[in-house]
Amino acid sequence: MLLERRGNLFATFGLGDLRVTALSDGYADMETSRLKGRDGGPLPLAIQSEAGLNGGMLRLQVNAFLIEAPDGNVLIDTGCSNAWRPTTGRIFDALDEAGISRNAIRFVAITHTHVDHINGLVMPNGQWAFPSAEAILVPENEMLLFAAESRLESVAGLVQPVKNGDMIGKHITVEAAFGHEVGHSAFLVQSGSDRLLVWGDIVHEPLVQFAHPEVTWEFDADQSEARSTRARLLQRTSREQLPVAGAHLAFPGIGYVRASGDAFSYLPLE
Repeated sequence: MLLERRGNLFATFGLGDLRVTALSDGYADMETSRLKGRDGGPLPLAIQSEAGLNGGMLRLQVNAFLIEAPDGNVLIDTGCSNAWRPTTGRIFDALDEAGISRNAIRFVAITHTHVDHINGLVMPNGQWAFPSAEAILVPENEMLLFAAESRLESVAGLVQPVKNGDMIGKHITVEAAFGHEVGHSAFLVQSGSDRLLVWGDIVHEPLVQFAHPEVTWEFDADQSEARSTRARLLQRTSREQLPVAGAHLAFPGIGYVRASGDAFSYLPLE
């Protein structure tokens, strides 16, 4: 993958015949106590010190990714709109800066139904954000969670379930990556021999969880399963030299995983 152009809130990479544009929705400063040790308790002091956290705040980047393909553009996740922090909700600005019309999106695919992934479906004024999109693709295990979001009631009629192995157009395959949420899914994007795994919330704090993949996140629905899924995908992506795109990796959130014994590191593409 090669960087083609970049602005403050977007970065576009080539992937075979496709284009992948990372879109920044902003960031949220979170307490380091959101990170949990292997037993679900506080993060060990040695890891806090190693990561330079020292009881302070960690900055959670929020990214979405647009896949531009000949058979239709697919937006993976949508950010927060005005539903979370004042420092989030920038995805519409990012699209504008990149010169991408909201009408140019054919499908919106959701990794999971947390606030920072689905609320950008609706603009701050309450309007449907992507007027030309044919469907909102939601993991089938999270259809009820999506339906419980009253703010998104106006777009509920566009929701369609997807499951492991489903195709979105000709270039994107849904992959189950459960743990962080009951239906949490990744999306494998492929053009010829070029591939990218858009993996959602496999990693929340890069400074900690690559080196210590056993560390979990307070909001993981099933911490044990989230830990196992992270270990599996870190091993796979490092072994296959498969680039990843993460919702909470430092913007633009695309790079490579490298293995080092039982630990890993992250090499960003910029």
